[in-house]
Amino acid sequence: MQLAHLLLTTIIALLLAHVTLLPQSAPSVPDVRGGHSMTYDDARGVALMFGGGNRQRTFNDLWEWDGRRWQILSTSGPSARDSAVLAFDSKRQKAILHGGRAADGLRDDTWEWDGTRWTERPIAGPGLRLHHAGAYDPRRGRLVIYGGLRPVDKTVRPLTDTWEYDGETWTRRDTVGVDVFVCSMTFDPQRGQVVLLGVEGMTEREGTRQTAMWTWDGTRWSRVTSGFGEPALSPMPPLTPTATGLLLMDGGIAQGNTAFTWLWRGDRWTRADAAPPAPQRVSHALAYDSRRKRVVMFGGHSGFGPGRTGEMYGDTWEWSGDKWERVDPK
Repeated sequence: MQLAHLLLTTIIALLLAHVTLLPQSAPSVPDVRGGHSMTYDDARGVALMFGGGNRQRTFNDLWEWDGRRWQILSTSGPSARDSAVLAFDSKRQKAILHGGRAADGLRDDTWEWDGTRWTERPIAGPGLRLHHAGAYDPRRGRLVIYGGLRPVDKTVRPLTDTWEYDGETWTRRDTVGVDVFVCSMTFDPQRGQVVLLGVEGMTEREGTRQTAMWTWDGTRWSRVTSGFGEPALSPMPPLTPTATGLLLMDGGIAQGNTAFTWLWRGDRWTRADAAPPAPQRVSHALAYDSRRKRVVMFGGHSGFGPGRTGEMYGDTWEWSGDKWERVDPK
């Protein structure tokens, strides 16, 4: 009896040890999240997504989307964070990540992903900031970042400086900038320049937040549009190129509580007739898959203002050129 009990105890212990030693299976889809960052790796033909967070945790995972499925690439490298700038350097074929907000504060670090591993660049960055925007300029071979907010005492100070990263160093290019709260940036292939979309303030009529678009030529910002007739934006809506212009997916919290897809076609913004991804959301992210000519969108949350629950989403959508399609992997 004692021998049988001893054998049973030993077998159970061995089974438990075996289970402990078994590797955990990798998740097949990303967790729900907001505040994540996306870019397109045109060397490998996949959309990349990093970080973000939800009510349970903040992430440091890197994922790729090939049009059919999500695959996790890394859970090491940059610390867990949201609101980071992520852009793909097509000249050096590396994704560049800068800054963001971690659980213990803001970051000013610079990381590069070469398709296999992360490498931190031990260089001085543009300084701590939150909600800065960035875009890679393939014609000039520079990652451009602009503005953001810097904590000062118990408040924040808007920043209007422009920085560029050439793969070796960060250089401050402009200290004055434009007097807007930057919303989003991308590279416009048709113009051949980085463009910035920013909110200029409140108008007297109905408190509408007016927006304008600016271009960066490597030396100065130039205004492209006036504020009239353009989208009234929710906070930090993502902007991306498409095959025919630019696309902005506004979560619709700022005005009218209705989400819209805005299209820039050379000289003006127009509102697409297509239904936006549902439910409405902010803190989502976009990347343009130039190989498949589709915009990829993931996640976000419903917002935390009046009438909003802060519900997090983990769905995948694609813009085909005239409509949004939900394409969650099966």
